[in-house]
Amino acid sequence: RLVPPPSRLRRDAAADEPADAVADASPKKKRGKKCLEPSPEIRQVSAQHYVIEKELVDLYLNDLNEAEKLAWVSWNRSPSGEVDGFVVKRVRCGGVLHTAGIRNGDVVTQINRHEVTTIPQAFKAYRKLRRRDTLELHITRDGQPVALSYELI
Repeated sequence: RLVPPPSRLRRDAAADEPADAVADASPKKKRGKKCLEPSPEIRQVSAQHYVIEKELVDLYLNDLNEAEKLAWVSWNRSPSGEVDGFVVKRVRCGGVLHTAGIRNGDVVTQINRHEVTTIPQAFKAYRKLRRRDTLELHITRDGQPVALSYELI
């Protein structure tokens, strides 16, 4: 189960928001629930390119318990029944993933041009983040392919 945690890197009133406030494709309030303040460690520099402070990435790489609270994920199956990636659910409005351009229902198919259709592939891609300065996600959103890129500083 992945539900967004308050950031350990910052302390603000948004960290006390209820854990069930979730994000849709837009940062609007959903069902009267408040959005978190966007993560200051992430900046959007163009439509699909973001800059993320490596300290934030390291936080989640070093604490899988915190990482699993970011969202719910499950394997996604294509119409033919084959696993084609993992679907991200319960992304919290204003949370880390939402600020980084991930939306509810996005299907992650590749991480740094490597398919993620098995658990070993997903863990391998996750471990490689420690040595990277860039990250590229290939996702499917509303049936359309989207490439998100991240610079880790």
